[in-house]
Amino acid sequence: MSDPKLLKCYRLARRVALILAAMPLLQLSQCATGVSQVFQTAANSAPSTVFSVLNSIMLLPLQYLLTGGNLNNMGQF
Repeated sequence: MSDPKLLKCYRLARRVALILAAMPLLQLSQCATGVSQVFQTAANSAPSTVFSVLNSIMLLPLQYLLTGGNLNNMGQF
């Protein structure tokens, strides 16, 4: 049969390998960095998005006049 010492050593090695494989998942600082980068990107693009929306709203009457009251095809005159 198999040696009990060898079996115990194998189990210990398997546990150590499992813990080492899971270590990257436990790096919460990296996760926080990714989340902060997403929020920074959203905060940096917010003024441009707000300007674009307000610009579209302000130009809507002009687009309405140029298209003759037909706003179904906004991009086509």
